[in-house]
Amino acid sequence: MIQERMDIAIVHYHLKPGGVTRVIGHAAKALTALGHNVVVLSSDLPEGPVDYQVGLVSALRYTLPNEKLDSGALAFEMKRTARKFLNGEPDIWHIHNHSLGKNAAVPEAAGKLAIERPVLLQMHDFAEDGRPANYELLRSQLADMSRLYPLASQIHYAPINGRDARALKEIGLPASNLHLLSNAVTAPEIPTEAEPIPEAVGRPLIVYPTRGIRRKNMGEFVLQAVLGGDEVRYGSTLGPANPAARPVYDRWVEFAREQNIPVLFGLGETHDFGKILAASKEIVTTSVAEGFGLAFLEPWLYNRSLRGRNLPEITAEFGDAGVHLNGLYNRLDVPLDWVGADRLRAALDEALRASYESYGEPIPEDAAERALGAACRHGFVDFGRLDESMQESVIAKLVADPAAADAVRTDRPGFLGDSAIEHNREAIEENFSLAAYGDRLTAIYAEMKRSDIGEITSLPWDLLLRQFLQPERFYLLRT
Repeated sequence: MIQERMDIAIVHYHLKPGGVTRVIGHAAKALTALGHNVVVLSSDLPEGPVDYQVGLVSALRYTLPNEKLDSGALAFEMKRTARKFLNGEPDIWHIHNHSLGKNAAVPEAAGKLAIERPVLLQMHDFAEDGRPANYELLRSQLADMSRLYPLASQIHYAPINGRDARALKEIGLPASNLHLLSNAVTAPEIPTEAEPIPEAVGRPLIVYPTRGIRRKNMGEFVLQAVLGGDEVRYGSTLGPANPAARPVYDRWVEFAREQNIPVLFGLGETHDFGKILAASKEIVTTSVAEGFGLAFLEPWLYNRSLRGRNLPEITAEFGDAGVHLNGLYNRLDVPLDWVGADRLRAALDEALRASYESYGEPIPEDAAERALGAACRHGFVDFGRLDESMQESVIAKLVADPAAADAVRTDRPGFLGDSAIEHNREAIEENFSLAAYGDRLTAIYAEMKRSDIGEITSLPWDLLLRQFLQPERFYLLRT
């Protein structure tokens, strides 16, 4: 039992299945085990049973571009609801993704709450990082964008990766208010004896456990299946939940069928997830953007090796924790003349102009050339930097001419085998356990409670935007 019990209100827009909801569940479980009193405030109830208290705050819902909510009313409703479950108002407010642009009242509400109590702002994603529509909502609804990132001794920030921590430090967030908070990593129990997946009988199954949205780079997943040949089967688990993302995913399903590529899409829609993992030989990831990077850690807890694309700006601290990911490639290069430099440059120029316009920022004169330079080297282009139409043309060429696969190259050997599984599993269990997460959160909260309640100013929001909005970081799949 802990020495000092705290009342904590954790806040998120919703509790639908997903990464943030899982993180909240982990936090609530770990904190409750340590003796703290926790309530989770959300606009809706979770879809299944949970072992934490939930308080409904309807005004936390996602808002429409033309809908304006009152931040004062939201803060009042949050305080009133929290009091129903806690011993008065919370000792700590812990708000997730306050600045993501899903509800423009939340940033100002966070500032109002911080007038009286310490507030922890945990960012999993940034509107500034490839989400121009979210940012546009903030610009259109916030009376003063300087309120987006409030600054005071009692307001602390908890980014989930080193890249985001560095970005916040660069714009002036004091080290005393900055806490790198890596997610806890747990794994579901999977059957010890695998039941075969009928579609993959007789062949090793390589699974991509993801929802097939654009940034997950489904074209590269299909390319991996082509390069793997008929000796293996590649399968993904789920299609997009968002109807707006469905057409791109459906086109990949149709394209694979047209090209007679034996990819298994949507296995999780017809088979139990645990059974899919049990039947898998390896796990693959081809994503071009992640927040924390659970996809790089969870497979080892399934006792499965991982192959595919690395994201060094996300995974660097995993290496510091002893997790070996040196089998993943940083680039998957194909000859640039398969796509055409002029075609790629034109696509980059058009998409960059649209992106900068959406963010309300002037585009650098050399933006397209800088993006092209990051995408290409020595006559090759990174496949993950291409859009879907270009990816299709590359894959169609390889299907028509399998010998052309000799021209595809990566900067890493491909994957780490069974020898890495035990090592990585032990490193993950030691550094990213639920118990370690609870201890880290409690230490942050205790430090926050010692903070004086000071005057609220703001961080330079425009400088943070420029940290992310750089042509060298641009991916066509993130438009």
